[in-house]
Amino acid sequence: MTDALEQALLSLLQRLDLISGEFEFVTDSVVRDRMSDFIRDFYIKQVAPLPEKYDFATNSPEVDGLLLDALSAYVIEAGRIADERRLGVQDRLNAFQDDAVTNDQGRSYDEYFGYWRPGAFAEG
Repeated sequence: MTDALEQALLSLLQRLDLISGEFEFVTDSVVRDRMSDFIRDFYIKQVAPLPEKYDFATNSPEVDGLLLDALSAYVIEAGRIADERRLGVQDRLNAFQDDAVTNDQGRSYDEYFGYWRPGAFAEG
């Protein structure tokens, strides 16, 4: 794997595996939905600056903080690369939903975020 966006995604998946290894509920549907919302809003659509706190519905400030750190690191790094490449919404979505990127446990983005159909978000 040599692409910087792939590497950023892999790093995120590795961090999420570490978190979910200790806190299994990270893969619960409501938490996955909140993590997906975060990626959608702050990386794919870029609708707002990154928050200092975020409710991932874990009922644990500690776990919410761990998830916020991991997801924010991805948004910052992948966002920087996407900006340099002038990627639009659909290209950002495609880069995030890269099935070729799996972590050491064989998990891809879908394990933690689910799937958005192509064209799910309007450009702009």
